[in-house]
Amino acid sequence: MKKNIKKEITFICTDNVERQCLEPVAIEAQSRSYKVKFTENKFENCEIGFYISHLNFPSHSKLSVVSLHDLGQQHGEWPMPWKLEYWSAFDIAFLPSKEWADMWHNASCYKFVRPRIGTFFTGFPKADRIFQNNFSENCKKIVSDYGIDKNKKTVLYAPSWEWNGRQLEMIDAVKDLNVNLLIKQFPYLPPEFEEQ
Repeated sequence: MKKNIKKEITFICTDNVERQCLEPVAIEAQSRSYKVKFTENKFENCEIGFYISHLNFPSHSKLSVVSLHDLGQQHGEWPMPWKLEYWSAFDIAFLPSKEWADMWHNASCYKFVRPRIGTFFTGFPKADRIFQNNFSENCKKIVSDYGIDKNKKTVLYAPSWEWNGRQLEMIDAVKDLNVNLLIKQFPYLPPEFEEQ
C-alpha cells in the first residue's frame, strides 16, 4: 500500500459533464477533511488524482483513481471497453453499476483491465444528488417553475451530446402526445463543440 499521501484530491475534469459527475465525490471528500481541487490540466502533479476522461496521465499522481464519466462510456467497444483505456495504469478503479461490475469481472482475466490496488463497485456519483436532504424540495421547485402538469406523463430527453438536429426530431416525435416534455441539454462550451 502506498504511504505518505496527503489528504488532497485533485479532480481532473476536461469539461462540465465530468465536473458534474465528480462534484458529489468532492463534497463527500471535503466532509471527510480532504482538501479538494478541480483542474483541466491532465498533467497536474497531485497527491490523489481522480480521472474520468478517455485519455489520462495517472503517472502524475502519487495515488491514482479512475472511474467513468457516463454510464454508456465506450459503448461501441462493449463488453471490452478497456482495450482502449487501460486501467492497469491506475491504482484504484470505481465501477458505477452491476452491469459495469459484471463486464469488468468478465474482462479482468486481462492484466491491462486490473488496477494495481483494486476495483470497487460503488455506484455512480452523479446519482448521489437524489439522496441529498433538499432533493424533494428541488423537485417541487422544478415542477412549479416549469409548470409541469402532475396529471400527465413526463418525457425527459437528456442526451449525453447532441448531433445534427436530433433534438428537433425528438420534439417532433412527441409534440402531439399529451405529455410534459423536459429537455436537459448537454452543457457544452461553444465553439469547442459547435456541431453539438
